[in-house]
Amino acid sequence: MRFRALACACLLAGALPAAADVCSVAVVGPSFGIYDTTSMSPNDAVGRVQISCKSGATVTVSTGGSGTYFPRSMRSGAATLAYNLFVDAARTGILGTWGGGTQVIFVAQGNNRTVPFFGRIPALQDVDPGVYTDTLTVSVFF
Repeated sequence: MRFRALACACLLAGALPAAADVCSVAVVGPSFGIYDTTSMSPNDAVGRVQISCKSGATVTVSTGGSGTYFPRSMRSGAATLAYNLFVDAARTGILGTWGGGTQVIFVAQGNNRTVPFFGRIPALQDVDPGVYTDTLTVSVFF
């Protein structure tokens, strides 16, 4: 029998400092779609951060509901599904705050950029069917 869990990681933009007209940010979280618990392949998805700053800025991303960067986890009731977000398509640099081996997105002065980030749900997790979500905070420092 094949079980599937619907999974979606969601990101929300965090609050900007008082001078919000100096920097703006929009985030589109990765939508993983259907997770097949019997698949030998990980489930990958891509999200993006769109940022416009008159000065240089760094963008950090929280751990979400799991309280840790490795692995992050989505929840469906009491059930959890491990996943993570990365700064590179090879999925080697964990998206975070520069702490605990994680990396951040940096935007140079005067740039308007759309920066992708890469999500992965590891293969062969034995989870119950459900809608799995996580909410993370994106912070912009300039």
